[in-house]
Amino acid sequence: MADSIRERIIQEVEAGLSILTLANGFNTDCGRLIERGKKEWDDTDAPCMSIFPGIETADNTGYGVDKNVMPVVLNLLDTYTNTVSAVTGKTVSGASVKGEKMFADAKEAIKRVFTVLTAGLVQDIQYKGGGIQDYPGLETKIIGVMATFDITYETKRNDPYNQT
Repeated sequence: MADSIRERIIQEVEAGLSILTLANGFNTDCGRLIERGKKEWDDTDAPCMSIFPGIETADNTGYGVDKNVMPVVLNLLDTYTNTVSAVTGKTVSGASVKGEKMFADAKEAIKRVFTVLTAGLVQDIQYKGGGIQDYPGLETKIIGVMATFDITYETKRNDPYNQT
């Protein structure tokens, strides 16, 4: 049997996020290593990204149509470098600066993915929230960023394989 519409969307999101590299003008190479549902990474894996498709909701919008909203969480991990303050001479963590760049990049990449997905599979992608997950200490050189999106798509009523 063919892949469901949901599975096709997830595959397109994963493939589309592979653009998230330095070579493509982003601030991170998290698109070089993407896995679905992977909760734990080794520090040596960074830069990397996990995609977590969530539990969706559905509404009946018309005769024979289900409007589905699937949350998708992106978790990005990358390394950063600390700097030395020219004023104080103390080491300053680069985690926040790197994390904010990664966060913006994730939102930009999903926007680009949306332009491809709107060619039939998806009606809308909405940013729902995110940011830096946890600020590491100076000894840690890995920063994690999360971004959540709702992906809206339609299928025939109770038919995950066909759209209207």
